[in-house]
Amino acid sequence: PAQSTKYRRMLHNEAALAGQINHPHIVSLIDFDERANPPYLVLEYVPGRSLEEHTTPDTLLPVSEVLDIVFKCCNALEYAHCHGLVHRDIKPANLLLRNDGAVKLPDFGAAVSQNSEVTQMAGLVGSPAYMSPEQIREEKLTQHSDMFSLGVVLYELLTGHKPFQGETDYATIYKIGAEQPVPMRVLRPDLSNVLDDVVRKALAKTPHDRFATWSDFEDAIIRASTSLTK
Repeated sequence: PAQSTKYRRMLHNEAALAGQINHPHIVSLIDFDERANPPYLVLEYVPGRSLEEHTTPDTLLPVSEVLDIVFKCCNALEYAHCHGLVHRDIKPANLLLRNDGAVKLPDFGAAVSQNSEVTQMAGLVGSPAYMSPEQIREEKLTQHSDMFSLGVVLYELLTGHKPFQGETDYATIYKIGAEQPVPMRVLRPDLSNVLDDVVRKALAKTPHDRFATWSDFEDAIIRASTSLTK
């Protein structure tokens, strides 16, 4: 069946890509057997929870902790980018917060690689509310697409609301491509202008208007963190 083939391809993709990378904030691949029935992969166990548990107004983490998490995600995605990878499915459910406070990024099953030996998942892949405008248009993706998705996550972890949310996936996709999100300070007045600027830049409609590099994104997060103590 087509669905079975899709999941086998995603499993193969994740094993091939995860096997290339080794980073403290990326879930490690331990074992993989594509010939087994059913095929399987074994990933590092992460004791803790996903960040999806902290995406409503009454479950938000402290701002300083959110910034620390996003900084570590930038670091992990910068490493992945250096290995030619675009994750394509950054969302709170795919970001794991360990009990000791460490952050782990799993699920490279939907990732795209510059390595032509890895089978790419074709078509629209990912979760609509977190897709970049260029991902929706099925254009060639760069690190800037993951920056946009991480910007969506940052907005949600700080406000408890998604920046682009329609009643249907189609409506959500339209908002991502055509509308600006409500400024975070409208939803949460205690947030600083510095933080609002960071998220606005990450959520720019065109890749060129986002951060030039992951290091620039990280520097902006550091400046925002510093502003919390002033």
